[in-house]
This record gives sequence, structure tokens and C-alpha cells, in this order.
Amino acid sequence: MRHPRLVQMGLALAAAATAACSVSSSSFTPQDEAAIRAINDSASAYIRAGAWEKWAALYADDAVLQPPNARPVVGRAAIEHFGRSMPPSESAEMFGVRIQGSGDLAYLTSEFSLKFKGMPADTSKQLVVLRRTSGGWKAVAVSFNSDRSLTTPAATSGGGKP
Repeated sequence: MRHPRLVQMGLALAAAATAACSVSSSSFTPQDEAAIRAINDSASAYIRAGAWEKWAALYADDAVLQPPNARPVVGRAAIEHFGRSMPPSESAEMFGVRIQGSGDLAYLTSEFSLKFKGMPADTSKQLVVLRRTSGGWKAVAVSFNSDRSLTTPAATSGGGKP
């Protein structure tokens, strides 16, 4: 070989470039799962207390909340407004919580029971997608629905067609 030093430098540069171009993904740790579980517990406590500003702070600025039978609620301020529009909570409990994650993304599924003043108690389920940010884990998308049956209009006469 004529220029072994040049070849070594070329290999070193290629290795450095490969390392710099590879996507570095942090792992999802038991500490991450514990942090998300604590966020979920805080969400229940904030709902029970009517602490909607604290509840909304669990969401990313660009988060989307998808409540049942309603349009999506986009952005932390709109999510806080949605919470403030709810009647006072008599109870809010989450159970069957399952958390999975990979790198900077995680999801949580659970069931929950809610009782708001003047409304019947309800059980529901939710899917929460979270993203790791410089400020910790934040919810970026939440979709939930009710276990109650929808009331459907009675079939009209005329062969059962609406």
C-alpha cells in the first residue's frame, strides 16, 4: 500500500460519519414507565380536584384530545378549556393501566370510571400516546370513549329503512 496513513484516516472518517448519521434512540426504561404511571395518577387527581390547568400541563403544546362524540380538541389551551367546561368531578379512577414504549415514544391504555356531578357514572377506555420532551413525558394524543351504549333512533316505518 502506498499511503497506509491516508487509508487509516479515510476509514476513521467513514466510521465517524456512519456514527454521526445513525439515529440515536434512547431506550425505554423502567424509570420511564414509572414516570408515565405517575403522570396518569396525576391526571386522575387533577380531574377529581378540578385542577384543569395542571391537567392540561400534562399535554404537549400541540396535543390532540379526541373525546367521544365530539370534534378533536387541538392544543393545550383548548384542552384546558375543554376540562373547565366539565361539571365538578365526584370521582375519577383509572385501572387496568398498561404502558409500553420505545425510545422517545410510549403509549398507555387503561379503563377508567368517571362520575361528574349531575351526570350518570360512566366507565370508559383510553389510549394515550406520549412523547419524551426536554420537560419530561407529555401526552401528544389522547382518545377515549364511553362503555355506555349510544341511544339510537327508532327505526322508521317503511321497511325498517331510516
